[in-house]
Amino acid sequence: MKSLSSYPELLTVREIKEVLRIGTRQTYELVKTEEFGKFKVPCSKKYTKNGLILWLQGQNQ
Repeated sequence: MKSLSSYPELLTVREIKEVLRIGTRQTYELVKTEEFGKFKVPCSKKYTKNGLILWLQGQNQ
Protein backbone atom coordinates (compact mmCIF):
# COMPACT_ATOMS: atom_id res chain seq x y z
CA MET A 1 0.00 0.00 0.00
CA LYS A 2 1.27 3.46 -0.91
CA SER A 3 1.53 6.13 1.73
CA LEU A 4 -0.80 9.12 1.47
CA SER A 5 2.17 11.40 0.82
CA SER A 6 2.94 9.54 -2.41
CA TYR A 7 -0.44 10.48 -3.93
CA PRO A 8 -0.89 13.68 -5.97
CA GLU A 9 -2.49 16.78 -4.43
CA LEU A 10 -5.69 16.19 -6.43
CA LEU A 11 -7.21 12.75 -5.99
CA THR A 12 -9.57 10.76 -8.20
CA VAL A 13 -12.33 8.58 -6.78
CA ARG A 14 -10.14 5.55 -7.53
CA GLU A 15 -7.27 7.01 -5.49
CA ILE A 16 -9.58 7.84 -2.58
CA LYS A 17 -10.81 4.24 -2.73
CA GLU A 18 -7.22 2.98 -2.54
CA VAL A 19 -6.32 5.24 0.39
CA LEU A 20 -9.40 4.32 2.42
CA ARG A 21 -9.41 0.67 1.31
CA ILE A 22 -13.16 0.66 0.73
CA GLY A 23 -15.33 -0.48 -2.16
CA THR A 24 -16.26 1.52 -5.22
CA ARG A 25 -19.89 1.97 -4.16
CA GLN A 26 -18.90 3.16 -0.69
CA THR A 27 -16.40 5.60 -2.19
CA TYR A 28 -19.01 7.16 -4.48
CA GLU A 29 -21.46 7.39 -1.56
CA LEU A 30 -18.77 9.16 0.48
CA VAL A 31 -17.83 11.73 -2.15
CA LYS A 32 -21.50 12.57 -2.68
CA THR A 33 -21.96 13.55 0.95
CA GLU A 34 -22.16 17.24 1.78
CA GLU A 35 -19.34 16.96 4.30
CA PHE A 36 -16.88 15.41 1.84
CA GLY A 37 -18.22 17.16 -1.26
CA LYS A 38 -16.86 20.51 -0.13
CA PHE A 39 -13.36 19.23 -0.97
CA LYS A 40 -14.25 18.69 -4.63
CA VAL A 41 -12.42 20.86 -7.14
CA PRO A 42 -15.00 22.86 -9.16
CA CYS A 43 -15.49 21.70 -12.77
CA SER A 44 -13.46 18.58 -12.05
CA LYS A 45 -13.88 15.01 -10.89
CA LYS A 46 -11.04 15.37 -8.41
CA TYR A 47 -10.82 16.06 -4.70
CA THR A 48 -8.06 17.73 -2.70
CA LYS A 49 -5.71 15.51 -0.72
CA ASN A 50 -5.75 18.08 2.07
CA GLY A 51 -9.54 17.77 2.17
CA LEU A 52 -9.24 14.01 2.56
CA ILE A 53 -6.76 14.48 5.41
CA LEU A 54 -9.10 16.97 7.14
CA TRP A 55 -12.02 14.57 6.70
CA LEU A 56 -10.00 11.69 8.16
CA GLN A 57 -9.01 13.81 11.15
CA GLY A 58 -12.66 14.67 11.74
CA GLN A 59 -13.58 10.98 11.66
CA ASN A 60 -11.08 10.25 14.45
CA GLN A 61 -12.67 12.69 16.88
